[in-house]
Amino acid sequence: MQPATPSAALRTSPNRPASPFTLAAGTLLPAVLTSAANSDAPGTVSAVVNRDVFDSRTGAFLLVPAGSRLLGTSGTAVHG
Repeated sequence: MQPATPSAALRTSPNRPASPFTLAAGTLLPAVLTSAANSDAPGTVSAVVNRDVFDSRTGAFLLVPAGSRLLGTSGTAVHG
């Protein structure tokens, strides 16, 4: 296989998500905690999204409306 020519390399681009209804990995959701998070006592944590979140590809599609509730868990595991 031969290396790509400079002109061919310029015509390539990163792959885009197939669907416009996609959030890129690592997208932060702007939210405010509605319950206390305590790493000493694992349990459920809840938050409310405080701004609309739109798709990563076009920014045209509302995916997570402000006011949406997020649920998660906290634990005592230490990573590092």
